[in-house]
This record gives sequence, structure tokens and C-alpha cells, in this order.
Amino acid sequence: MTVVAIPLGGATLALRLPGEWASVPLEDPASARRAVRSLALAAAGSADEGAVLRSPLVRAALAEIDRGLAAPGRPRLLIARSIVEGIALPLSILVSPLAQPVTPARLPTSQDVLDVLELALAARDDGFPPAVRPDLGRTIALRRHRVVPAAPSGPGASPAGPVEEVAGLARLEVEHWLAVPGTRRAVRLLATTPVVGMEEVIVGFLDAVVRAARWEHPARTATPSAAAAREG
Repeated sequence: MTVVAIPLGGATLALRLPGEWASVPLEDPASARRAVRSLALAAAGSADEGAVLRSPLVRAALAEIDRGLAAPGRPRLLIARSIVEGIALPLSILVSPLAQPVTPARLPTSQDVLDVLELALAARDDGFPPAVRPDLGRTIALRRHRVVPAAPSGPGASPAGPVEEVAGLARLEVEHWLAVPGTRRAVRLLATTPVVGMEEVIVGFLDAVVRAARWEHPARTATPSAAAAREG
């Protein structure tokens, strides 16, 4: 079990991840890329270092760094080293806070924040289906998922961005949105894996991760009005 604590402005999201995971901060792009390469070599050995670093899975992780650099706030990339012993499941989770508050309410509930966010997501043309609200016990979240086909390669292929350049690999993307308690903000957890055809299993696994997540709050010495001013 790996526990990762991610500060998100007024609260800390504690994720309990089965198995062994690496946490890669994305403030320094060069350091983040070095960390991914080191993880790849440690997992596969260095007998053929060039092949390891050219592998589609490593390129996919590097593409996630590019995606994270475009995300607002201070995103964190979590990379699974081993989830279940003896079973290889390449999986990464990009955690990034929403840049702006999503509702004008002064001190709304988490439900209010997600209600407004759900409307905003429905207006996006980003390839995801409408959001659903999975049964996660006490945790309230929005979830969307999609399978992205492999990008075409070879002569005549249209230009692709850094995330689409992982030729030959389709990918499953599972997105969870959580409201940061006591604020007007939200955080996005975007999980990506090239393992397709097992959507129900992987979505269920990620639902369990979100269900087990906990919010930790610093000692509250500020008044409610001061807290509201910070979030404004």
C-alpha cells in the first residue's frame, strides 16, 4: 500500500493506492522526465537501455508529463510500479486542481460544487460522455471515461500532439472529479492505461481508489470569513 498526500489549497488529499507507486512532481519538467526514465530502467533493467527508453509505455508516461505541464495549479503524476504481484498493469494518475472556483456561492457544499461542474463538463466537446455519479459511499464524485483509439502513423497521418504521438497504442482514460471540502474548488484525477478491453475492471479499481481517499485539514485557526476571503 502506498499513501500519497497531495496539498490542494486548504486541504490535503490522501490517496491510498494498492501496491507500489511513484510520485512525480511536475514543477520541473526536466526532473520529471529523468524520474520516468529512471523508473523505466529500474523496472526493466538496463540490458538494452535504448529499447527500454523507446518503449511505447515510457513514451506514454512522458506524454502524461506533457499533459500535466499544460494543467493548472501544481499537478502530480502517480505511476504504478506494481499493483498486484505478478500482474503487469501499466497505469498512471494525473492529479491536478481546477484553476478557478466553479461557483459564485460564498461557502458552498461539495454537492453544490459538483452540480455546477457537471453542467460545465456537459458543455465541453472533449470526447468524453456525460459524467455519472458512482456510488462511492461517503465520497461524492463525478466520473467520465473513454477509450481513445491508437493514433495513425506512417505516410499521410495527420499531425498529432504530444499525447497522441504514442503510435500503436490505444488508451483508456478514466476521469474522477472531487470537490475540495470547504472551498469553491475541485480536483481532477485522470487515470490513463494502454490496457483496453477491461474497462469495467479498471473503472471499478479506480472507483475503489477514490472511495478510499480521505481529506485531511490543517488546524483551523482562521474565521469562516477569512477562509472565504482566501478562496475568493
